[in-house]
Amino acid sequence: MNLIASLSRHITSGKLEELTLTTNGSQLSKYAQQLADNGVKRLNVSLDTLDREKFKKLRVGAILTKC
Repeated sequence: MNLIASLSRHITSGKLEELTLTTNGSQLSKYAQQLADNGVKRLNVSLDTLDREKFKKLRVGAILTKC
């Protein structure tokens, strides 16, 4: 989160108009408030697949869970 906090200072200085983030969402519930507090106004959530069999092939060793 230090990177987000560091980048957010550029919003208040006017060097950045907007701070966006692309994520797989796996840690989103943990960091959502910090992201909002640091000026992130837009999130892009990128998913490989919701199909368990395809996921196993794409992400060997990872576990697809329901949120």
